[in-house]
Amino acid sequence: MNPYKLKAIVEYIRRQGRLPEDQFGNVLPPADILVLCGLNDLLSVGEQRMVRRELEALVDAQIVIDQLKANMP
Repeated sequence: MNPYKLKAIVEYIRRQGRLPEDQFGNVLPPADILVLCGLNDLLSVGEQRMVRRELEALVDAQIVIDQLKANMP
């Protein structure tokens, strides 16, 4: 995948604010985010795999930030 395309997709998702959550407040898995954004129809299987890896990193980062916020006085 073109690295600029990957970066543009990830930045677009990040600009939307918090990552999408389920009804219990848990961040959706990367595969579900791909479907929600309609990327499963726009990207090849290989491209989807690359975007999922980037989204996994974003999910991990958001979880850590949420934990930090919860532990701040």
